[in-house]
Amino acid sequence: MLQPPPRLAATALVAVVAAFLYLRRRRRAASEPVEAYCQPCGDDEQVGSKYHQPALYRSKSALKFKSQGAALSRQSSSVNDDHLAWSTYIEAPSTYAGASGFNAAGAQRIDLPQFAGHEFERVADFIDSEGGSSLGLGALGQFHRLGTAERRAAWRTHFAGLDLGTYEEACQESAQQMAKLCWTVLLIEPHKSFPVHQHPDIEVEFVLRGVLYENRLLAQPNAPLAETAAELAVPDRGYPKLFRVNRHGGGDFFNNPRYSVHQSYTMDEGVVLLVLWTGRHTNITDKEGKLWQAERCQNPECPLACTAKTFRGFVQLGARKKR
Repeated sequence: MLQPPPRLAATALVAVVAAFLYLRRRRRAASEPVEAYCQPCGDDEQVGSKYHQPALYRSKSALKFKSQGAALSRQSSSVNDDHLAWSTYIEAPSTYAGASGFNAAGAQRIDLPQFAGHEFERVADFIDSEGGSSLGLGALGQFHRLGTAERRAAWRTHFAGLDLGTYEEACQESAQQMAKLCWTVLLIEPHKSFPVHQHPDIEVEFVLRGVLYENRLLAQPNAPLAETAAELAVPDRGYPKLFRVNRHGGGDFFNNPRYSVHQSYTMDEGVVLLVLWTGRHTNITDKEGKLWQAERCQNPECPLACTAKTFRGFVQLGARKKR
């Protein structure tokens, strides 16, 4: 009996194995459930606006496109904080609860007067269920959710890190203090900066979309400061490092203790915040920019979403522009 040549037999075996793997993959793909939370955005494209940034980053959990229809693979819900359509929103900003447009600093304040300071759960449910649609923020996309037990616990942890005790204790024992606080959705356009300022009261903030950057003192004052000569008035422990750069991205929490001093700014992403605060702060003069010298920064290579790439590069870019 004739035997097939060894090479022909090997080729046939490879073909059989390939066909088996192909059929197995098709059967598995057909039976696997799909959890799709958004539609595929297609190829990234440049839109004629500095505020409309394409989706530059894709993680392992991002959309995986398949041939023949770009079907969605199983994935978790996510929000792309780099893709906010600011130009579209700025043309028609929200007027919710009588909100005005953006001020000279590039910020818009949307108060939520229907909620008192002690009604965190109601605010969280409102943000999760209504989101940007009810507030008129639909052009900015989907918000990060507060609805998970972990995030609601994290919010309470940040509140407890201030000087009023736990949130529950403050609601029961500090009714007068809680009455001072209000809920606000605060929007800040890309490439905007607030002056150095001090907070007369507490704040707890949740990043709904985008990224907020800040320069924050390592040692904070425990009383109100004068509004001038910031470089002389702020606490300085005498060590080489005076401050650090913090980056608060979508889904993050942070707080501002009473009398804390910092400077907030945005880069390419812009930011949308949910804030519990008094709505007030005191600006501190620092015209020469002596506070934020790169050599006194604890993390000068902190990456920033701008052409300068890092905080050190950002400071150097500003110095060159002043010449």
